Amino acid sequence: MQQSNGELTLKQIMTALNIKSATEENNEKMFEARRLNLSFMRLNKLNHLSLLNRLRELRLEHNALRSIPESINLLKELDILNLSHNKIVDGFKYLPQSLQCLDVSFN
Repeated sequence: MQQSNGELTLKQIMTALNIKSATEENNEKMFEARRLNLSFMRLNKLNHLSLLNRLRELRLEHNALRSIPESINLLKELDILNLSHNKIVDGFKYLPQSLQCLDVSFN
């Protein structure tokens, strides 16, 4: 499931949401997702966040992320973000104002 370059793929998102194929109905499930756990995936870059604009909880702990992408600001409903156990040093200015809980421990 993990690509060698460490970038998040649509296939990884679909797998995390238990979506087996790219049908119109399944795409709607992805767009409407409220929680997504992408922990322990060795990610170093986040792509496709704009597709997940209904997320309320995003778990990204234990990856290899070095910065928070600007696109995370598109997640206007995001309440909970766990970025613990990464290597984050940059991008905090992009965090959405909706956040209620942010974990950046062990970075």
